[in-house]
Amino acid sequence: MMEDFKASYGSKLKTYFLIFGAGFAFVFLVVSARDQLTTNNLKLSEAEDLDAEDEVDVIDSLFNDEDALVDFHGGSSYTRLTMSIPKTGTSAIEWIAQSIFSNFKTEWERQNKNKAGAPVVKNSFKYHQMDFNGKYVVFDVHGKHDTSKIEPSHSIHTHKVAVKVAHEHIPAWSDEAFFRVPHVKDYLNRSRFVPDSDKKYVVMFRDPIATVVSYMYYEYGSKLSKENLSQRIQLGNSCAKTAANMALLYRVVTEVLPPVGYQIYPMFFDEMRTKPARFVSELAQLLGLTVNSKVIEAVVQETSPEHMKSVQQNHDGIGQYSGLSRAGKNSRKVRNAALKGYMDELEPEVLRKCLDDAAFHLPPVLRERWGFEA
Repeated sequence: MMEDFKASYGSKLKTYFLIFGAGFAFVFLVVSARDQLTTNNLKLSEAEDLDAEDEVDVIDSLFNDEDALVDFHGGSSYTRLTMSIPKTGTSAIEWIAQSIFSNFKTEWERQNKNKAGAPVVKNSFKYHQMDFNGKYVVFDVHGKHDTSKIEPSHSIHTHKVAVKVAHEHIPAWSDEAFFRVPHVKDYLNRSRFVPDSDKKYVVMFRDPIATVVSYMYYEYGSKLSKENLSQRIQLGNSCAKTAANMALLYRVVTEVLPPVGYQIYPMFFDEMRTKPARFVSELAQLLGLTVNSKVIEAVVQETSPEHMKSVQQNHDGIGQYSGLSRAGKNSRKVRNAALKGYMDELEPEVLRKCLDDAAFHLPPVLRERWGFEA
């Protein structure tokens, strides 16, 4: 079983495990310093704005056998990234999936030296597949921002409704706004009907203000001044529109599609950033793979924002990662990945409005997750 582990920065961590058994008891004392909270000295990626009390994750399988056999834990599987708003971490999760496949193969070959039948990894444009023992695992990124990839004849588009409710100042998480979304009522009135119920879908979510700021830097360049950035966001009412879109999309993903049979999973940029090992472990599980701590460690290291920024800047191995290029917008995909960096990047009055817009439009569960006060 995977264990949640809490740690605090700044001081030594002492953790005591007391294990009771029939007729015996013993105490296992673990004393570790901050740098020892990972297996094999892995340094976990640390968000710049983490509070001291925030939970910091470690390798989920930390106390399991790091040499546990890697394997497919089911049949063939197909997972598609879809419906996600741009700049919510869609490229990052694609890199993580690629890295999971490559490190699964490496670990299998280490465990099965001189044996035939090693996994075969195939990477093409927005499509990644691993074949093994007559089975396959696919992570498909075509249409990662497109709801029509769920069901073309009844696609659910939230963007236009989000723009309208932002303009009319109607809370996007309210039923008044939600039932304006085309086909929502059609889905809610249906019984289970999904034709390909074995398919899985992943949708990425991120703090809407961070999403807007990341998008602006991606579109207009990293040298965008605070004044120019703030003006663009203010003129476009961008925070309100993005928060409204995020709210509507979240309700679709959690309330509309699962009851009719879709295996659809919301995943969060903040967890990718602050709990990277757990995020990798959960994605591997979703893909149908059994991995050990060696695989998780390697993936976390290879896909950390710090490493990806180095790849982007130095062009070292840039062709290995989907979506990165030497010039144009895709040469600046990776910035600092700070969760609340916008607190220092926006003019005070624009920041205040963005915070108000996020609190106004987001449903309570997302307000609480990202720290917005209604």
